[in-house]
Amino acid sequence: YKARLLYAETVAPTLLSGAGGQITVAGKGFRVGNRVTVNGMPATVLSWTATSIVATAPSRLTAKAAVGVAADIAVLDPGTGATTTMTAALTYDATVVPDTLFVLAAPVRVETGIASTTPFTVRVLAPDGLTPVVGASVKLAVAAGSGTLATCGAAVCMLTTDARGTVSSLLTATAAGTLTLAATETSGSGATVSVSVVAVDPVRVVTTATAARYLAAAAASSWTFQVSAAQDGLPAAGVPVAWTASGPGVTLSAAGAATDAAGAAFVTVTTTGLAAGAAVSVSGCAWNTVCASAPVYGVDPSAWTPAVVLGAGQSVAASARLQPLTVQVSDGAGHALEGAPVTVYQTVDAWEGPCPTSGRCAAAPVLAKAQAAAVSDAQGLLTITPLDVGGVASVVNIAVSTGTQGFVSLALVKTP
Repeated sequence: YKARLLYAETVAPTLLSGAGGQITVAGKGFRVGNRVTVNGMPATVLSWTATSIVATAPSRLTAKAAVGVAADIAVLDPGTGATTTMTAALTYDATVVPDTLFVLAAPVRVETGIASTTPFTVRVLAPDGLTPVVGASVKLAVAAGSGTLATCGAAVCMLTTDARGTVSSLLTATAAGTLTLAATETSGSGATVSVSVVAVDPVRVVTTATAARYLAAAAASSWTFQVSAAQDGLPAAGVPVAWTASGPGVTLSAAGAATDAAGAAFVTVTTTGLAAGAAVSVSGCAWNTVCASAPVYGVDPSAWTPAVVLGAGQSVAASARLQPLTVQVSDGAGHALEGAPVTVYQTVDAWEGPCPTSGRCAAAPVLAKAQAAAVSDAQGLLTITPLDVGGVASVVNIAVSTGTQGFVSLALVKTP
């Protein structure tokens, strides 16, 4: 035969107010799952050890106990059916005034994922309503909704009041909605207070000032991609940012970064050449899901289009010098094209004046000629210095070609 002793010996305290309160049953053979009743009505068990059980006794009315008449306390073991009873062990007294519990401070509105600036703080006072109760056990809990208390990192914290009779904890909501915070004095009257807190998601935005980039197919390039993170309209510093590129041909200098004091983060983007017609997106994501991106396009050579944007139509005296030309290469749709190889052809013809009214125009001798190569910059621009024969009246003919069809030409005049 095997036997196990189950014995309830004492209870403390032996006197409670009519509201009930926390009791500790001492004895032997207790184990997790044992139940406690007062006059047959269940008490709420808070903890178990082999020699003690802590529980919250029900109110006098719930226990159906008469004032001044001691109630029975029983411990039951559901696993074996064993019961041990202390007869007339607990008395309810209407003259016993319970401790009181007050909310000193509590958050009203919080943002998910961010610790509240106002803590949930409660105070336990003695029955006189003035004296702080030091060392009282108080349970703080997120009774409804989703959140954690910073003091213990969980939804429920068992705390002990300080010299002012208070316990306190910050709240971090983990989902939007309405939360209920509750505090219960577990070492005394079982008094409970609760407050409601509204949790909202913060307004988080990630933007980029980096424009779409148009690259000549097969052109190598490197540039800086920047994102800026803001939360509730203010720069968000120290936020991790993850970098990604959506397609081949582009590499990033890092997988991630953290925003600086201005909420900005940077990464270097490098390509050794995109295929014609390729489209790649470079993205930066903060808070895992809030992202900004900029596309990069590889433009086919058939779309490369040069145009003179500065310096066309010059006519100066033979003694003066012609000013440099600025040519911009685009993708044919007005987007500046970077990395387009350009060939510049120039000839300087001697000035022959206007053609006669009859007969053939005089043939102008070629005084100089040149050919050069250039590459359009990040703005699609390149500078051409006109070929010059000093002090001689002449016509400078300039032709620019790029891609398979891109071509532009013009003439600049140095008059006698």
